[in-house]
Amino acid sequence: MKIVLGMPEDGAWRVSGSRKGYWRLANTPQTNKGPGLAYWRNQGFTSLVERYRELRHSL
Repeated sequence: MKIVLGMPEDGAWRVSGSRKGYWRLANTPQTNKGPGLAYWRNQGFTSLVERYRELRHSL
């Protein structure tokens, strides 16, 4: 999936071949590179932060 979204193949393999857990890999350069918010909005997803703020202010 990451290769399709623009990550170099060697970076994707480094992450997928790691024995470390997702939490440990969360701050690596390979996992921090990816599509921005605009990409996900175009796919139909909503920002959780924005949704939380909307709900918080509506109460």
